[in-house]
Amino acid sequence: MRTSNDNAFSALLDRFDLFPSQQLQLRRYVELLETWNQRINLVSGRDVDLIVARHLVDSLELTTLNCLPENGRIMDLGSGAGFPGIPLAIARPSLEIVLVEAVRKKALFLEEVKHVLNLNRVKVYIGRVEAMNSAEEESQFAVIVARAVAPLVKLWCWAEPLLKTNGFLLAMKGTHVQSEIEELCSEYSVICGCVPRQSDHQHALVKVYRDK
Repeated sequence: MRTSNDNAFSALLDRFDLFPSQQLQLRRYVELLETWNQRINLVSGRDVDLIVARHLVDSLELTTLNCLPENGRIMDLGSGAGFPGIPLAIARPSLEIVLVEAVRKKALFLEEVKHVLNLNRVKVYIGRVEAMNSAEEESQFAVIVARAVAPLVKLWCWAEPLLKTNGFLLAMKGTHVQSEIEELCSEYSVICGCVPRQSDHQHALVKVYRDK
C-alpha cells in the first residue's frame, strides 16, 4: 500500500469500528486497486494517493448515518472501482450487494476483488442498469446507492423501477446539488433531501423516495 494510503488507513481505524478481519479485507482491497489502476483507469491519477482518505472514508461513512438496513439487498449503481459497494460489503457483511458496472474491464476488477476477499454475498452484474429485469421480487432492492454517476433525474429514472416498496435511492453527489433536487422534484412525484454528514466531504448525500 502506498505510504499516503497507509497513513490515512491508520486514521480510518480510529474512526470506524471494524473487526481485524474487516481491516485486512479493506487493506487488501486498496492494494488491489492500486495495482489494477496501473493497467486500467479505476481512479484518476491524482486520486491514487487519496484512495483511503477520499474514497474509502466517503464510502464507509454511509454505515454511520442510519441510512442503510441491517440486512437486505442493495445495489451499487455504476460501481466503477467499487465505491461505495465494496467497502459496504466488507463493513456490513449481512447485506447482499449487487455491483452494477457496464465497463467490462472495471467489472472484471470487481470480480477479482470479490474472489480475493471472499465476498460471497456480493454479485457483479456486467451491463447497463436499464437492462436489468424489474418484474420479479427477487430482482428488486431495498436501497440503491450511486456515487457520482449521473444527474439525479437520470438516476431516479433508472432506480425507481428496481426499488422495493418503501425502497429509496441514496445518491452521493457534488456539493452543489440543489438545482438537481429541484429539477427532480419538478418532474417526478418524489420526496428528497440532503442527509446531514458528519464531516466535510466532496460528496453530498441525497435520499430520494416515492411520494405516496
